[in-house]
Amino acid sequence: MFFLFKKNKPVVVDAFTYDAAHAEGYPIVKATQYTPEWWKELPQSLPDFNDGHQLVTHGTMKRCHGFMDLYTRSFILPLWSDVSIELQIQMEQKIWRYKFADMSSEFDIHHESQFKNFIDYRQCQQFKFKPKWRLKETSGVKFLVTQPTWNMGNSIFKFHVLPGVVDFRNQHGIDINTMWQCPNTEGVVESTLLEADTPLAQIIPLTDRSVNIKTHLVSFDEYNKIFGVLGKFKGKYKEREKINDRNDAQKKSCPFHRFH
Repeated sequence: MFFLFKKNKPVVVDAFTYDAAHAEGYPIVKATQYTPEWWKELPQSLPDFNDGHQLVTHGTMKRCHGFMDLYTRSFILPLWSDVSIELQIQMEQKIWRYKFADMSSEFDIHHESQFKNFIDYRQCQQFKFKPKWRLKETSGVKFLVTQPTWNMGNSIFKFHVLPGVVDFRNQHGIDINTMWQCPNTEGVVESTLLEADTPLAQIIPLTDRSVNIKTHLVSFDEYNKIFGVLGKFKGKYKEREKINDRNDAQKKSCPFHRFH
């Protein structure tokens, strides 16, 4: 009985930020709050036509359980600030510019050598969004972080959110890697404005247990007490994993561990 209770116990992810805009304006929420308007407006069925003569009706995507389950079982991390991005090819060289409206957010840019065997990096540009969120969860449940494809509209032809599987027991950041297509024509500037509250990433739990994400606004000092000074633990995933595994082993060796 104890085993069944533990297996079905809801997974709770605590998401912390020191930024009021993140916590109060653009929190991480159930994806159903970002169900696309185009989907909401779809009728349940549409008629088939043949040479102008109505034949039968057929169901639309409004009845698609794959779509509905995607939104009921996942979460959306929205963009917290307007950002303007410009891309250009000039004399066979990439030129890019960006500006966040909040005047504080920045992109991380990885060296192009990381992508040379993945994509033609001469025609693409990587930008990493850096939300001011840190997430904690104790059981080690995995999450797929990917692009919110059904929310992207025509933006899907401009950039992609690169997917990855993470857990918030051994790592707490949730940076969002994106790859952008540069314009094909020399000298043409491709301009994109992403508005605040645009769905930036879809977080999909890889478990059959119910999952809740609770957001918390804390002071910058408290944030650093919980997670260490910003940037201090880069590249320490394996080290934290060993520590957490060792702590779990110690709990299991205790005859009273199930009551802890």
